[in-house]
Amino acid sequence: MSFLFFGNCQLEMIARALSARNPSAEIIYRGNSSRARNHDPAGADQAMAAADRIVSQPILNANHPEHHTTLRARLGARLLFLPYLWLDGLFSLVEARQPPDRRIIGAQVIRKALAAQSRDDILARFAAGEIAFDHASRLRRSLAELTRRESFCDIGATDILRAGLRERPLMVTHNHPAAEVTLQLARRLAPKLGLLPPDPDQSDGLHLPVATRVLSPQTTRDLGLTFPPDPDWLAQGTALIDRIAKA
Repeated sequence: MSFLFFGNCQLEMIARALSARNPSAEIIYRGNSSRARNHDPAGADQAMAAADRIVSQPILNANHPEHHTTLRARLGARLLFLPYLWLDGLFSLVEARQPPDRRIIGAQVIRKALAAQSRDDILARFAAGEIAFDHASRLRRSLAELTRRESFCDIGATDILRAGLRERPLMVTHNHPAAEVTLQLARRLAPKLGLLPPDPDQSDGLHLPVATRVLSPQTTRDLGLTFPPDPDWLAQGTALIDRIAKA
C-alpha cells in the first residue's frame, strides 16, 4: 500500500518514524507549503490521486484551496487529519526561522516594554526575571486553540502535551515537537493505517532543529516546569531583544 504524508516538518518526522518498521510500505512525504521540504504542488496532486491513504494537517483558512472541508470532501475515507502543533508561552521568546519572516514569537512583550524604557533597562529587567512575559496565559490560549483544531482531526495530541509538558521538554520550539511526541503520535496513527508502530526507543532522524529560544529560570518558575532552564538563556534572550530593539 502507498501512504502520502502531506503537511509540514511535523508530518515528515511521523512519516520517517513509521517508515523504519514498515519497509514494504510506500511512505511518501510532500510539503504543503513553500516553507516545507519537498514542496511540489503538481507532484503532491499526483501522489494524492495514487495513494491508498493520505495523512495531512487541517488548513483552517477558508480561502485556501486545500481547506480541510474541501480536502475531506475530495479524498473521503482515504484521508486522516493530525493537528498542527503550535504552542506559545513555553518560551519567553523564540525565533520562527522559516523564511521569509524570521519573526520572533513573544516580541510584542518586548516592544511594549521598549515604549516605556530603554534597551539597557529592558536587558537588565530581563536578566533579573522582572519582565511580565505572561507565559501561563499564552500557553493556556495555545492549548485551547489546539483543542479547537483537534475537533477537525482523527488523531489528537493535546492530552500528550498536557500530561507531560511540565515534566519534560516536549517541544523544542513553538512548533517543533520533541522526538518523544513524534513517536507517540506515530504509535496512535499506525493502527489506523494498518502499519506497525515505531519502536518506543526509536529516535534517530526524528530530532527537529532547535531555534534561538529563551527557556529561562523565569519561564520555569512561571509555568512550574520541573526541568532546568537552558544554560544559554541569557545570551539567547539578549540577542533576540537586541534584534527586536533594532527592528
